[in-house]
Amino acid sequence: IAINGDFHMVTASEGPQLRVLAKHRMTMQAGDEVQIFTYDGSRLPNRKILSLEAEGGRNEADDAFLAGQKMNGRLKQTALKEAYQVVLDAPVDVPVGSLICSADRIGSGFVIRNCRLGFNRSRGILVKAGHGEITGNQIEGSAMTAILVAPEFWWLEAGLSDDLVISNNHIIDGGGMGIAIMALGGNGALAPTGAFRNITVRGNQIRGGAMPAMLLSSIRGLVDSDNTVKPDESKALNSWEIGAWGQNGIEPVMLPNSQPTPLNP
Repeated sequence: IAINGDFHMVTASEGPQLRVLAKHRMTMQAGDEVQIFTYDGSRLPNRKILSLEAEGGRNEADDAFLAGQKMNGRLKQTALKEAYQVVLDAPVDVPVGSLICSADRIGSGFVIRNCRLGFNRSRGILVKAGHGEITGNQIEGSAMTAILVAPEFWWLEAGLSDDLVISNNHIIDGGGMGIAIMALGGNGALAPTGAFRNITVRGNQIRGGAMPAMLLSSIRGLVDSDNTVKPDESKALNSWEIGAWGQNGIEPVMLPNSQPTPLNP
């Protein structure tokens, strides 16, 4: 199960004006509220688009930048062809390679409840939207992370999740992590606190799978309670799956760059 929208890439910024390459079809329009995810992994305050106009095609500078990026090779060749001028309601300062998407077109407002799935080659549930609920599902035998919440520079898949509840799921004998919430910038850096906001992870049971059973990162307003994890110590993540968050050791539950919300006693 996958829920996401499209990121578009910023190639220049001056005050409130951005030059943006559309992933494929431009999925933003004037009046949209947008999320901005910078190349170094920071999330800027949401802005509103005042105007959006076509501005020709990709140029040699774009080609040179894209050639050095760790992203899907087919996207480099077949996507990001058309440029647009986007004017926002306030100035922003973002480096080349930052990402932007419409906050209204990423699939937010979803519910995934009481599903049974698994024995698939990658993830069980892959979500990049917010204002949603992942509750009461059973996921067995996923080759990779069972529940993954993550924007992806590699695929230009948006966006950044807010107000999300992940509760009472049963995750059994996966090959990767049980629940992972993480955001990596285009430079590979783990996003600082605030890439995700107001995330509740409660009452989940994870049996088997690799460590960490739960990686809950870059969250401002995290509620982590009543989860049971029993990872399989004979399993390990692939080396390419372990970022800076795991270079100094891996624990069953990890909360890098997250700001937990204290629970009332």
